[in-house]
Amino acid sequence: MQGFRGALAAVVLTAAWAASAVPSVAAGGDWPTYGYAAARSAFNPSEHALGPGNVGSLQQLWSTDLGGTINTQPVLASKVRLPSGRDADLVYAGTEKGRFAAVDAGTGEVVWSRHLGVAMSPSCQEGYGVTDTPVLDRPSESVYVVGGDGAAYELDLATGATRRRWTIVSDTEHEHVWSGLSLVGGLLYVPVASTCDITPYRGRVVAVSTSTGKEVATWYVTGRHGPGGGGIWGWGGIAIDRPANAIFAATGNSTDSSEHAPYGERVVRLTTKLHVQASQHPKLPLGDDDFGATPLLYQVKGCPRQLAVGAKLGTFYVYDRDRIGHGPVQTIKLGGGADGDNSLLGNAAVWPAKRLIYVVTPSDAGRYKAGMLAFHVTSRCRLALAWHAGGSTRLASSPTVANGVVYYSAGFSDRLIAFDATNGKRLWTSGSALQGHDFNAPAVTGEGRMEEDEPGLPPRLRPAPGGGPTLAGSAQRLDRRLAGGVVELFKPTGRRQRP
Repeated sequence: MQGFRGALAAVVLTAAWAASAVPSVAAGGDWPTYGYAAARSAFNPSEHALGPGNVGSLQQLWSTDLGGTINTQPVLASKVRLPSGRDADLVYAGTEKGRFAAVDAGTGEVVWSRHLGVAMSPSCQEGYGVTDTPVLDRPSESVYVVGGDGAAYELDLATGATRRRWTIVSDTEHEHVWSGLSLVGGLLYVPVASTCDITPYRGRVVAVSTSTGKEVATWYVTGRHGPGGGGIWGWGGIAIDRPANAIFAATGNSTDSSEHAPYGERVVRLTTKLHVQASQHPKLPLGDDDFGATPLLYQVKGCPRQLAVGAKLGTFYVYDRDRIGHGPVQTIKLGGGADGDNSLLGNAAVWPAKRLIYVVTPSDAGRYKAGMLAFHVTSRCRLALAWHAGGSTRLASSPTVANGVVYYSAGFSDRLIAFDATNGKRLWTSGSALQGHDFNAPAVTGEGRMEEDEPGLPPRLRPAPGGGPTLAGSAQRLDRRLAGGVVELFKPTGRRQRP
């Protein structure tokens, strides 16, 4: 996965409503994991407060410096009971200096902060702290995160106190956790890649039982005794199909001469116990054209369960999730390149009811122009271009969809942008408010009921409906160019949008 070594530089938060008093920014729900759900849909179905009618009035409210580059999508836990007895909505983010902090979403105050280590890699001439996006567990009121010391931590949401700790990576000079964590069925999944492709390293996914505290399974991309290399590089980590009890990963290249042995440069389907069910190498060329993305899992009416994922040089693939071994059912050539600043990286997003898939491409490729693209899932279950909206060239963030609005951060253009998700009309930009380049996906939460990852599963959490404002966030990255990181809050003026 050479050519992509980003470090995120800020987190931007957006509140959808604020009274004259300090707002409770996400009373209606959490943003618990990368891409909102374990399926990495990047779609929040319970958002109702911020929409096309009022997103244009967003304004900055506060900014908080966390003192280091930020590489995590912000996650939000609403109504956390603090030791003082006060309830607060807390945003969690980590920095490459090893700091992991909980920030009050209403005031910007740092409620608690921990130092979870920095791994120095002489091979890379860099230090690595908290890069992965954490995951919440509201039943236990915990947050899970991996520090620069290579350990996974279970921390108390309200105080940051360590409840448990597991060593995941021992060779922190060569191995690092870049990707978001997943928590499903009592198992914490931790993807591992390298620091900068300097061997020896063995990319893998580790599963830890949160009830027993034991490591229950490990899957090595190139095998426990294989050629080495591989790894999970996408910011979203793995994607989990809960009804099917299946896990999907897109992997980096191995150090074997073929680069895809045995599971490098592949789309892979695993069981929840990390046994391989199917895999496919989509004939990527030799060189640095592996996957720096996480599969998007989606299903629309009349179609099979599908996934979409992009490779670095710009090829965007659609697969039938139950027939991965048969290869992609559709291949679309978008913009991309081996240089991480110009690669097709990150995740797509889905609005299931409208049958729309959103992806951000870094450069023009034939009829597909740089910026935000929306594809319609046709009756034949293929993707057809619905609309294009500009806003960025070169690397930008993954998109997020909520209540008829699609958001993304326009990379080197230093702007967070909101479009009407149905037609691509630009509704809002952050202007000069962002402090640096922005490459990670916004997180948008709202009032109402948190819903399941996919239809047919019981909801995991039912917050009280009504009355809650909305939080949107993004993490900003500069590829080794910015040493500071800030958290910023925006709010809209005027009337809130009704459902």
